[in-house]
Amino acid sequence: MADERLILVALQKFADSVTRKMTAMASGEPENQLRAPFENLIQDVGKSLGLKVVAKGESKLPDRLGKPDYAILSAKLLAGFTELKAPGFGARPERFRGHKADGKDTLGKRMIDVSQEVSSPPAGNLLGQ
Repeated sequence: MADERLILVALQKFADSVTRKMTAMASGEPENQLRAPFENLIQDVGKSLGLKVVAKGESKLPDRLGKPDYAILSAKLLAGFTELKAPGFGARPERFRGHKADGKDTLGKRMIDVSQEVSSPPAGNLLGQ
């Protein structure tokens, strides 16, 4: 069983890192500021669960349009995908503007469709235990 304190430490480390990046006095794409803190969070939480977890960036979806920000692997097996969004943006399609609203950004819309199709996770642990 995971030590909850380790997970809380990982979450605090993530929050602190994102805060430092978002308040730094240099320009940068907001969503991109989440990448390194997210990768560290995934590894830290995996470690607290006794798992070797890898967040592999820009992995194409099999048989689907798009390329989520990360494929998440545990024990060298695909556990799922993660799409990061800039803080405050969220994943609500009614808030999409520009190329995201005109249908060119099918990944965001497809991932929302998939999340609505899934009513519950499959039996067993999604992380391969």
